[in-house]
Amino acid sequence: MSGIAGIGSGINIDEIVKASVTAEAAPKAAQLKRLDDTATAKISALGTLKGALAEFADALEALKSAKLFNQRNARVSGGQGIEVSADSKAKLGQYQLQVIELAKSSKIASGAVKGGADTPFSEGGKIDIHLADKVYSMEVKAGTTLGELQQQINTRFKDQGISAGLVNDPKSGESRLIFSAKEGGEGNDLQFLVSSSDKQLNALGDKKEVLQQASNARFTIDGLPMESASNDIKDVIEGVNFKLTEVTEKPLTLTIESNQVDIKKALHTFVGAYNKLQSTFGELGRVVPVEGGEPLVGKLTGDSTLRHLQNGLSATFSTAMTGELRVLADLGISCERDGKLKVDDKKLDKALTEQYQAATAFLSGENGLMSRLEKSIQSYSEKGGILETRINGEQKTRDSVKNQLEALNLRMQSVEKNLYAKFIAMDRMISQLQKTSGSLNGLLGMV
Repeated sequence: MSGIAGIGSGINIDEIVKASVTAEAAPKAAQLKRLDDTATAKISALGTLKGALAEFADALEALKSAKLFNQRNARVSGGQGIEVSADSKAKLGQYQLQVIELAKSSKIASGAVKGGADTPFSEGGKIDIHLADKVYSMEVKAGTTLGELQQQINTRFKDQGISAGLVNDPKSGESRLIFSAKEGGEGNDLQFLVSSSDKQLNALGDKKEVLQQASNARFTIDGLPMESASNDIKDVIEGVNFKLTEVTEKPLTLTIESNQVDIKKALHTFVGAYNKLQSTFGELGRVVPVEGGEPLVGKLTGDSTLRHLQNGLSATFSTAMTGELRVLADLGISCERDGKLKVDDKKLDKALTEQYQAATAFLSGENGLMSRLEKSIQSYSEKGGILETRINGEQKTRDSVKNQLEALNLRMQSVEKNLYAKFIAMDRMISQLQKTSGSLNGLLGMV
């Protein structure tokens, strides 16, 4: 009905109707906008708080488990020749290790044949490969070439740890198979036997040459002589595995120490997450006076959820524990005037070195500080917890506002329609009255 003007009355009906509808809708629309703006701001603020709290909860999770504190770091100093790792079973301490000899695996060369990889064996036969006290046999079909035989050996005996290589002598034109055992250790030697009426195939079994005899690794731990069939040494020292890579001229120092590097990193992450949470508290709950104007306030200023969460954390931090370490300051983590934490790395290093077990008990475990802090925030951070419930409640408010706005728009459409109908009826009546008045004036003029 836009653009309607009274023909009889000359009144701008469209302008009057729109002004009337706007005036009637404005108070309710303004109220709903305020509700929506407030709910939107609360959702944003609570979401920010929830995110900061989740980051803090992750930092607590990393420190509350004893697993982090039970891990061990193993390192070797004084030279090269040993690679080492340790698990939680390893005891803290130092050892002197020297590698006298590396373990070697058996390696033998077959007899020589002419013709290279394409040399065919006109007749078949049988090959027996001896490894320690075991014998592995393989039939060779007539027509098989030397190269094919090499591939068949590698395929057939892969799981037994036996492999074959092929070498060619450029001067003589002769070729040989080189047999290698994967595992070393004294007595784990290879032998190679051929049974065939084929001269070339039999030649592989003649004039064999031992290239390397299997032998044990020999090493000392704190001067105590030891041997191993492998260069990978496991559990000679409980919880410690090491790999011998080269002979050492002198003993190397093996140190098993606590996992201080990762613990320090986790503590710095914890401090950073807590300080971020404190900044979030300050931003959301701030009241900043403004001279000559309204103070600047945070989106959750005066909010009971924010206040109770802050109070719960503060109470947990301020409650001293029993034991050698009672508060975070004993570890070198102090609370500044602004409520944020600060790490004194020298004091922290000293505590982790000299009071490692006490630090473990203070921070981790069911009764440790991290578990206590986790319990103080759990009802807020968990799925279906206080913050999620609050956010869902504010979202319901927004949904309700949306529904009320839709209802208001429908009602205003009805009001607009009724007003147009009334004004149009009035305009028609005025027009009719004007016509009647004109007729009467005409009759009176004739008298």
